[in-house]
Amino acid sequence: MLITPTRAIILFAHGSSSPTWREPFDAIAQRVRILAPDARVELAFLEIMSPNVHEVVRQYAEQGIHHIRIVPLFFGVGKHVAEDLQGLVEAIRAEFVEIAIEIAPAVAQTLLDKGFDGDTPVVMVFGASWADEAVVRLDLTRMASNDFAQPETDAPCIILVGKG
Repeated sequence: MLITPTRAIILFAHGSSSPTWREPFDAIAQRVRILAPDARVELAFLEIMSPNVHEVVRQYAEQGIHHIRIVPLFFGVGKHVAEDLQGLVEAIRAEFVEIAIEIAPAVAQTLLDKGFDGDTPVVMVFGASWADEAVVRLDLTRMASNDFAQPETDAPCIILVGKG
């Protein structure tokens, strides 16, 4: 017997005009589908790319989904998570009152919640081995609060966290 999921996960990313920018996010979504086979899993974007969060929630509502967890695919809690996503979710909750929507913490906050110290070093390497490679060194507290200058790039990023 096939059971229709009643819960879903929305992986929330920024979006880009580069058609290849979403490829790593598609791979993340595929991996989450494998790890959470009892949930619907979709990507949604803040801007530029489709679908957006509202479109995905509407689709889920039509499928009878009753619980949605939105997972921000952002390093820390900057404007897009603290303001943009919160505002979107407030409007969506008013329209879809029958659906419980929760927002998961951003990546760095999750690490802090799991017991990592705030002074844990973090290295972010954008475009590793590319001619325009950019390296950002900071600690987990700064990453969680989005208190750092991110390079202007659509390049993939490798994040190393920990003491060694």
